[in-house]
Amino acid sequence: MISKENGSEGMMSLFDLNADTQQSRVSHTSRWPRAWRPYAALVSGFFGMANCWGLIMSFGTFFRYYDEHLLSGATDTSIGLIGGVQAFMVLLLSFIVGRLLDAKFHRIIVGVGGVLTWLGYFCLSFNSPQGPESQGSYGLIILTQSIIAGAGMSCFFTHSSHCAIQVRKQSAQTRTLEADILVEWFPQHKYFAVGITSAGAAAGGLAYPLATTYLITEHGFPAGIRLVSAIIGGVSAICFIFGASNPAAKRRPLKLVIRMSTWIDFEAFKNLLFLAYSVGVGFMFLAFYPLLFHITEWAERERFKGIKTVWFLTMVNGCSVIGRLSSAVVASARWSNPAMVHAISCFAAALVVFLLWPLAQQESHAIAFCVLLGVLGGALFGLPASGVAFIIPKKLGGSLGAWTGIMWALSSAFALIGPPIVGQLVKRYSIESVGYWTGVNLLMAGMLISMAIWMKHSEDKRERSKNAELNMNTDGSVI
Repeated sequence: MISKENGSEGMMSLFDLNADTQQSRVSHTSRWPRAWRPYAALVSGFFGMANCWGLIMSFGTFFRYYDEHLLSGATDTSIGLIGGVQAFMVLLLSFIVGRLLDAKFHRIIVGVGGVLTWLGYFCLSFNSPQGPESQGSYGLIILTQSIIAGAGMSCFFTHSSHCAIQVRKQSAQTRTLEADILVEWFPQHKYFAVGITSAGAAAGGLAYPLATTYLITEHGFPAGIRLVSAIIGGVSAICFIFGASNPAAKRRPLKLVIRMSTWIDFEAFKNLLFLAYSVGVGFMFLAFYPLLFHITEWAERERFKGIKTVWFLTMVNGCSVIGRLSSAVVASARWSNPAMVHAISCFAAALVVFLLWPLAQQESHAIAFCVLLGVLGGALFGLPASGVAFIIPKKLGGSLGAWTGIMWALSSAFALIGPPIVGQLVKRYSIESVGYWTGVNLLMAGMLISMAIWMKHSEDKRERSKNAELNMNTDGSVI
């Protein structure tokens, strides 16, 4: 017969809200790992995120160059669609990449991602002004920067999120009631580990705009973009060297690749908690990146002449590292969780945009806006992967990569339509309309994530009641 102690222990999970659960974990899980593989994975994830969202966050630099030179005859909507399609590709393909990660194809994914991202930007360098109007090829930009590079960046994106949280199944002696206990490389620091990898996006968002602006100015667009592609190739090589999977991780082998069920875990679409959280993340994409694409244009129209406009984008991207790391630390606290910090960050970011985007009339106000937006934006985009790890059902811990990929794929449509909509708002109204659009959608994101938190709390309460009833029933069965 099963004892009461073993029965209750088997129902524990690393994602339980109870502080008692955290205290009951074995003592060695509170220490940082001593092996080199976990930290190598963090290095790979950090640089992979730089080659993904770091490049997307630098699109404001490309937006300005296209608007003034290469595509000067195009509308803001058309130019914004370039960044929208790129983000769409990154997010849409995440469910495929996530499933491949669950099957432990880490090195192949990183290698393919590096080749495609480098190839996309290298081919972009061949796009030079042609014809009587000296315009570049819009179709070639979409093909190279948006589709080819976007597909490669998707490999880095999901892989980087997966590096910090990989799970393995413990031996049968430590499991009861068929409950899998999830043990990551960083059991007590999993959210902080995700924060470290996501900080790579801030590093890339800081370095790539400055490098792109400098290299294009000094060497022209073709040679400058080739040099940028060389940097991308070097960063990709670092990711490949350190991008091995956890040898102890639980593997979900691919079966029939032609079946949809092989790639899509349909259980995710039956989980209302997961869907509410995923749609909330989608509204976040609808809000934030279109504003980031237009921030240099906003700085120019507001005539902040004392600082080069590229520095406003750089400040936002650079300060996001503070938000990514600090939010990860707070989310790891016993009284906190990633979804709660995520919701609070959405509401705070909406307030900052509503107040400072239309009212900033001086450089000091604009700098304060960029710093606050960067810190809060870092929290917004550093927490979704941790949020999925927090809300995913315990019995499906081995599907973490697939569920994370599905969340990003559901957000892809929001990322695609956001930039064109904002482009039309700027054309029809003014640059100030971007702030109102962003603020409203951030409020929607915060409300949906808050709903997911409430659903998670209710679900855990029901599970604790069920466990208590089960333990009472087993009292009479203890030998």
